[in-house]
Amino acid sequence: MVHSDLKRDNVMVVNHTQRPLHVKLIDFGLTIPASETGRFLTIHHVTYRPPEVILGSGWDEGLDVWCLGLIMSQLWLGFNLFPDVEYEALRVMHKLLGPPPEHLLNKGSNTINFYRRSRSGWNLRTREDMKASVNYEIKEDDGSESFDSLTQLITDVVEEDEVNTEPALDLLKKLLDMDMNDRITPKQILQHPAICHEQKDDLTNSAHSEEEEEHMPLSCLEINDILPKEYKVIKMLAIGKFGQFVKCKNKSINKFVTVKVPYSNNRTQREVRLLQKITNSGMDHQNIVTFVDSIQTSYGKVLVMECLDMNLSAYIDKRYPLPLGHIRSIVKQTVNALQVLECIKAIHTGVTAENIFICSLFAQTPTIKLADFGSVVRTKKAKAGMRVQQLAYSSVSHT
Repeated sequence: MVHSDLKRDNVMVVNHTQRPLHVKLIDFGLTIPASETGRFLTIHHVTYRPPEVILGSGWDEGLDVWCLGLIMSQLWLGFNLFPDVEYEALRVMHKLLGPPPEHLLNKGSNTINFYRRSRSGWNLRTREDMKASVNYEIKEDDGSESFDSLTQLITDVVEEDEVNTEPALDLLKKLLDMDMNDRITPKQILQHPAICHEQKDDLTNSAHSEEEEEHMPLSCLEINDILPKEYKVIKMLAIGKFGQFVKCKNKSINKFVTVKVPYSNNRTQREVRLLQKITNSGMDHQNIVTFVDSIQTSYGKVLVMECLDMNLSAYIDKRYPLPLGHIRSIVKQTVNALQVLECIKAIHTGVTAENIFICSLFAQTPTIKLADFGSVVRTKKAKAGMRVQQLAYSSVSHT
């Protein structure tokens, strides 16, 4: 059987609060026996169509595998790999994956609509040729076309210091093989290193059941149990997108500190390096939280920072309405923090009232520190279509 309509809308999350990454496939209205696929020349939304469907060359179970590859690329990159116009999709396929195999072009009932035959073989028509012959309207570049290969696209968009991405990239290439006869099968996918639990890369970590538990917030008592015995949790400060913040007392030095417990270790090391760089250079005095140490626990690595009293969201609830002078001060201090990030060519991407913290509730004018750098993106890595931020904070250009 071929589902023939595999897309993000038809993959549903099951019991989201308890099992965040457990999904099930739905909507079998277009499912057909593999033996009957020859009766259907065109199927599926253009964005998800493989070359054999666009060319009218006949298709089989490889259609679902191709669609899985596109879902994987959307999850990884944050945007659709191919445009929603067949000719434009073929153009991007040529650049990222190479041309379709000769046998698909020879067999395709629609090949002549997109290619010209010459002695050297089939050549993809130019946009000008398409416009002249079929009154084709030229579309704007969607972003993917600016890259010369799938490897270059992934390398440029994905943070380079993520855990080994080579197995996942290899799997993606096999899912999006332009020749449906050579495309990886579901059985082979389950045996691929990117999926096997023994391979500890990003994709495996995201699919592993233990990672699902890491995304569930811990109680103060649970956090107290995983921290070294000299730390005592005082109160929960914030539950953010990438981790929890608790106020603790370090009994060995008799000082209060803030501890961040990340939900996942995938981004922790990058955040540690960034905070160390800012703190060591003295730029943390410009309203960015001061990094103290990182501690390995049974739960994973946690970050120890200077003492913070409350995040801005809770502060607003407690002190509303704020005097205009306080508002000006908070805005100015936040700008100071953003200027530091601009100097090191980074974008926080998660500046919200939950990630801005008040250092002392008893100060006459609040001193704030920006925290939670789990979603920081280097400026050169920011690309059109990347999904970041909570919706309430998304700008028009981002949406």
